[in-house]
Amino acid sequence: AAVSNGGCRRGASTSVGPARIFDTPEELLADIGEPCRDNPQTLVFLHGVRFAPNVGASLRASHLLGAQGCLLAGGLAESRQRRPSPLEEAIRISMAARHGWPLRVSSCALPDSAGAVK
Repeated sequence: AAVSNGGCRRGASTSVGPARIFDTPEELLADIGEPCRDNPQTLVFLHGVRFAPNVGASLRASHLLGAQGCLLAGGLAESRQRRPSPLEEAIRISMAARHGWPLRVSSCALPDSAGAVK
């Protein structure tokens, strides 16, 4: 896949500063890579969180605690009508761009989340 100056794959994600919003959970998981004994991976799953400041605080805490990515299901994840999207607003609130944090985030409808985390 082509890579832009910010290190983001074109077509696979939307960039918000150094943070990336992946179109599908599968793209997020592919970017994180396979966990193994020498390289454990932590993925935070947020279910039904609806308020962008709460998601932003959760993203910030996830990053500071060492998570490689965050998957949102239901709640804020299902509302993408306006620009900036609520998810982009949550990333702004997380202060990832200000601090240069490479957050990885994806969202999906609640019924699709079980298949994504298997």
